[in-house]
Amino acid sequence: MKRHELFMFFLCSVALIPISPEKFIPFILIFAFATGVLYFYRFQSAKELLLGGLIAFTLPFAAKHFEKEKEIVVWIKNYGDNYQVAITSKHRYIPIKNQDVNVGDIVLGKNFLPNESLKAEILRLRKRLYEKGEEKIDFPISAICGAITLGIRYEIPPSIKSYFVLNGTYHLLAISGLHIGIILGAVAFILKLLKLRKPWSKAAILILPLLPLTGFSPSVVRSYIFLSLLSIGMENYRKVSPLYLLGVAMLITILLNKFNLSAVLSFLAVLGIITTLTEKENRILKTIKVSLAPMLFTLPVILYQFGTVNVISFLTSIIAEFLFTPFLIATFISNLTGWHFNFLNKLTEFLGFIFLKLEQILFLLSKSFVTYNKITLTASAITILITLLLIIFEKRKFQLIPATLLLIFAIVTQHHTTEKKLEIPGWKLNSFFFLSTEGQKYENCKIISNYVFPYARKILHRNTLIDKRVEGRKPSTHK
Repeated sequence: MKRHELFMFFLCSVALIPISPEKFIPFILIFAFATGVLYFYRFQSAKELLLGGLIAFTLPFAAKHFEKEKEIVVWIKNYGDNYQVAITSKHRYIPIKNQDVNVGDIVLGKNFLPNESLKAEILRLRKRLYEKGEEKIDFPISAICGAITLGIRYEIPPSIKSYFVLNGTYHLLAISGLHIGIILGAVAFILKLLKLRKPWSKAAILILPLLPLTGFSPSVVRSYIFLSLLSIGMENYRKVSPLYLLGVAMLITILLNKFNLSAVLSFLAVLGIITTLTEKENRILKTIKVSLAPMLFTLPVILYQFGTVNVISFLTSIIAEFLFTPFLIATFISNLTGWHFNFLNKLTEFLGFIFLKLEQILFLLSKSFVTYNKITLTASAITILITLLLIIFEKRKFQLIPATLLLIFAIVTQHHTTEKKLEIPGWKLNSFFFLSTEGQKYENCKIISNYVFPYARKILHRNTLIDKRVEGRKPSTHK
């Protein structure tokens, strides 16, 4: 590992210390100490370590304690019968009662204040674009269009989200480096056809004004920073270090106090791709590695936080992304043109329909490979720590082994609740979170609920679901 790459690893690990929960700090300290010792051993420069470490520790600590961001309404969800709920930037759900509330309004307790700031106006423009898409595209395809270009996932039905999670392609619904990369590549391709110099750098500049329409989520910010730096570097300098640029993007994300679970998954996925790929590989092997490496690198976090993983998700992702790419580009152009061109709208709807059908088929074909095993923090952290140590000590041919062993452990030790009779309320049984996590541990159980939706039966296919409403309407067999 090169000097500047190792130094950036050290700075990022130190910067994580003041913003991380206490339970993670011992593992972060071990990695920071390891990178610091290795850097000093190789380059004999204690001054850089001390000064850089002090700055990296101080700045995020200051940002964490001085940031004062107002809580605002990011979306308003309609549940019918004039019942509305305001979803806030702090992930609160507040019922709206006899109040005139708009997206972008400031939240004070359970009250709302009008907000005419630029950020509020951008959120309202995003909402109008979503509503325009709803008018032109059938539901639920319109909800998926809103998710992959505008970052609005609140309207996606639980059934569809569950299909995506359980077949291992949920990352396609959340705007990330994949989405930014596809759009950036499409714009750069057009600029190349126009024979403009440095098309990637120009493409990065052109899509910058559109980023606020995605909601400016942390995943969008860090993906754009990384891909923009990479594009500019490749077109202006002979040698570019993706590892170093990834570290820069991560450090900026930490300093902006935008480092969260989504950021952890994103950086681990990209780190896996960067460190696993080599130049002397054929296209097929590279395609498999680009899908397999993110799955294994994020596996420890996924199993710790959610417990559910599809063992063959690296294959389902490869298949899904072939259709996802044209669908995303068509949706992006439709939003960009304000959904004014009927032919383009029909094309977007058709691609969305095919893509959604493919996702359902992938779920049916891969549902037997879903594993549920919620591991401990220690198991998760040690797996990540060993993987990172293998990277900095340049033992990359072994870096996929820790996560692979963890996956085998999760499969072998998974525990199912079987042959039980359970009663679960309908609001929980049919919820996205239950269906895609805890619900996967039940097998051959009789689950009774006050209401059961059809999609819940498909997703919990290993069990017998009994709807009290239906059972109550059955004629009695007693004479």
